[in-house]
Amino acid sequence: MKDDVLIQVNWGLNTVRLNNASEVSDGPKWTTLTYSSPATKFEIGANGAKDIVSWNASYTNVFQFSMLNSAAPLQYEVVISSGGLDYYFFILGDTLVGQNQAGHGGGITIDKVGIKKVSLQ
Repeated sequence: MKDDVLIQVNWGLNTVRLNNASEVSDGPKWTTLTYSSPATKFEIGANGAKDIVSWNASYTNVFQFSMLNSAAPLQYEVVISSGGLDYYFFILGDTLVGQNQAGHGGGITIDKVGIKKVSLQ
């Protein structure tokens, strides 16, 4: 699906928009989605806060992705158990995967969680 995505970290105020995806066929079984704004970065530190990703194992980061043309946002709880490195996260369909700058995913726990809908009446 071609769609823009909005990204929010730890309920922050800095919502990042990645622009419309284009599909590139890599053969009969694979399709790669690319974005005209392919990446964004957030600050990382020992203590997580709005718009800051924590590498402290006792802190659960919340990553939220919203597709502009989809009713249901995706939300993930991410725990990083080691600091001192840069971390990279990738959206693959409705799956979030991560690795550190050395290309290893060890020390990163990602759980997909449901979004509670609140009715404002």
